Amino acid sequence: NKGGSRFEDDNEQFWAAIINNDYSSISSTVQFQHTLVSKLRSGIHPSRMRGQVWQALSRSSLLHLDTLYAQLKDEPTSYEALIRRDIHRTFPNTDMFSQESGQRALERILRAYSLYDTDVGYCQGLAFLVGPLLLNAKETFCVLIRLMETYGMRTLFTLDMEGLHLRLFQLDVLLLEFLPNLHHFLNTIHEIHPQMYASHWFLTVFAYNFPLPLVYRIYDIMFAEGPIETVLRLALTLLKKSLAEIMALTEFEDIMDYLSVKLIDPYNGNYDLMIEEAMAFGELVTKKKLDAIEKKFSA
Repeated sequence: NKGGSRFEDDNEQFWAAIINNDYSSISSTVQFQHTLVSKLRSGIHPSRMRGQVWQALSRSSLLHLDTLYAQLKDEPTSYEALIRRDIHRTFPNTDMFSQESGQRALERILRAYSLYDTDVGYCQGLAFLVGPLLLNAKETFCVLIRLMETYGMRTLFTLDMEGLHLRLFQLDVLLLEFLPNLHHFLNTIHEIHPQMYASHWFLTVFAYNFPLPLVYRIYDIMFAEGPIETVLRLALTLLKKSLAEIMALTEFEDIMDYLSVKLIDPYNGNYDLMIEEAMAFGELVTKKKLDAIEKKFSA
């Protein structure tokens, strides 16, 4: 298939340019940004380049934290028991994390992070956020720090979890605006609020809920468009797609079960369609809109 292989070659050249070039000098052009987002929506192909692309997009190598990581990864942490308990439940069906070596690698990253950022330490959910990074990227520790600090994930994990409360508030406001019938059905009739079903979505960027091939696609977009925007757009997409199915349910437990494990069912594995529909929310769920909702939250 010549067309297919040419497509792969073009893609490979594009991603190689991002990985090897000074990506910073070209990212400012509107056309490049447009091409980047459009390619990310289709997923990073070939997938072996995924980890390096994530590193380049997050500019993780600029942190120069290799020495610090080497120092912290084997230091004792007060979160040792918690971390060990959680890594056994993190993607147990993957080859990497079903083995001792993979579990130890995940443990080292989480231990190092708990010592690097003592205000966050270790929080349940972090193992799921880190797992997909570790399965793809060599500089996992640096990419994680970028996600937490530059991409704004850190406040979701601090002791008061203020960032998480804000994101759940934003989801509630957006739900009321875009899917008012569903909002009424969940919040008023059944008293099911976003904190009861959506916390994991934000804390793990859906890694806790969804199959890894889909999680990788979500991470692809997250590194270009931001984790918060990506989760909110995807959340609205999934809820909109299942609106009729959810509103046909009458029992609290059935609704919670649907929101926990069945939201991707209507797509029948068509992740391209799901990503495409989520990106259509990009023009509605903008940084400007989220900033305006944040002002209400802080008022």
